[in-house]
Amino acid sequence: MDPALHALTDQYWYWSLFFFIYGLSFFLMGFGILIRSRWGSNLSLGRRLPSLAVFGLLHGATEWGYIFIPARVVAEGWQTLRGALLTGGHALLLALSYTFLLAFGLNLMVDTRNWPGWVRTLPAVFLGGWGLIFSSPFPAAGQPRGRGLFPET
Repeated sequence: MDPALHALTDQYWYWSLFFFIYGLSFFLMGFGILIRSRWGSNLSLGRRLPSLAVFGLLHGATEWGYIFIPARVVAEGWQTLRGALLTGGHALLLALSYTFLLAFGLNLMVDTRNWPGWVRTLPAVFLGGWGLIFSSPFPAAGQPRGRGLFPET
């Protein structure tokens, strides 16, 4: 979560409007696909559209986070519980949205290009790897290295 983007939306109203419309376009795309995909389809593209719909809904909510999460909470970062929950939740939404986009693309490639079936598991593997890196303790500035995911040798 970039504090500079939050500062822009606090200072200039037109950036808030931009992020609102940008998020609304993704949200409406996801909502429209979700409504349409209720009828089902025999096409391989139609069977994979629900994951694209989830991407649109989650990514729209992510973009709205730049407007609705106050800049002072982002500036708090991980020092407070509120800052940690909102900043971490926003980062999780972003990672989840791109995971569903990757799942849509890879599932479509498995269906249409005869890629191996194990490729369908890659989005979950990548999300798990992201979660491992995201949750690992990295040393703060001025602290000695040697802890965390990548210890100093």
